[in-house]
Amino acid sequence: MKLNKIEALRGIAALYVLIHHFNIGEGTWVKYFTQQGQMAVILFFLVSGFVIHVSNHHVIHEGKLSFKKYFIKRFRRIYPVLLVSLLISYLALCLSEMKWVGLNGFELFVNIINLQDLDRHPGCWEEAFAGNTPLWSLSYEWWFYMMFFPIARYVPMKFQRYLAISIFLFGFLSFWILPNQVSIIFEYFIIWWIGVELGKAWKEKHLLNKQLLIYIYSSLGVLIGLQFLRLLLYKERLYPSFNPYKYPDYSGKWDIAYYPLINILHSGYAIFLLTVGLIWYKLKLWGFKHSIGYFSFFAPISYSIYVFHYPLVMRYKFPIFDSLAMQYSVCLIVLFLLCYLVEVKLQHRINLILR
Repeated sequence: MKLNKIEALRGIAALYVLIHHFNIGEGTWVKYFTQQGQMAVILFFLVSGFVIHVSNHHVIHEGKLSFKKYFIKRFRRIYPVLLVSLLISYLALCLSEMKWVGLNGFELFVNIINLQDLDRHPGCWEEAFAGNTPLWSLSYEWWFYMMFFPIARYVPMKFQRYLAISIFLFGFLSFWILPNQVSIIFEYFIIWWIGVELGKAWKEKHLLNKQLLIYIYSSLGVLIGLQFLRLLLYKERLYPSFNPYKYPDYSGKWDIAYYPLINILHSGYAIFLLTVGLIWYKLKLWGFKHSIGYFSFFAPISYSIYVFHYPLVMRYKFPIFDSLAMQYSVCLIVLFLLCYLVEVKLQHRINLILR
């Protein structure tokens, strides 16, 4: 099922992350409109939860879709593009260094099983492969998919939202006690699950019902409240795994890009996006078609744009061009062509093979 408005959100989110990494408006007030790439990732989480429910919940709940078939569907959607992105990331790194760089086997393994993150919070097991930073969110996305199936299949629908809260609370508390990658994924699960709840309400044509609004804002309110409590009780002003050789310019002061502030920022983004989206929905999405609606054109390649763009556009530059504008233009042409070949053409063949 293709929902044009959801497709448009996917398209604009992917392009916004691309624009974000160009650092447009750096040092000026413009950056406040172009440097919110993390907000696009939170939008991806909400949209993903919505789509997974709308596409899969009833066939899973009724036993018409086994875990094997569900896993294959998710695998063929995520892994072909992911594996190509790992290859691109490595080649771009080698080209930028002008030599074959030794592979970090553990880093590659962690990225293949989707447990990577950015080194911005304690308990990070390994970073995104070869510096391809957008891959951090893919680990969350993959494990949200895996958690969705047993909940949709075995838990009565009326209890699912409470289980989602329990998972996030367990993740938050266990991460506080012993920071680790699995617990932080559990902590963020509630944001993704709110997308699922929106999908349920949309299917039932009650998207603005009172119970849903109470659930959304009370869940996020508890999440951000606990995150502020963690901030107040946090003893170390330095980032716990801070390495002065890796981050020579880091001042040791609170930084919005690092734990524990980054978690509060993500929750704030979720509240902002949901509030704006629900108000706009109440206004019957006036003007959506002739604004964000145009970005549905990029939806078929939005995933590959997200995971390909950083090594292609930000890490590797074509040295034959002196003009930075020309370098970026060529990189963008290569990026969009590669995205089309991989996510449209290659993905179609893989879908047929793994049908």
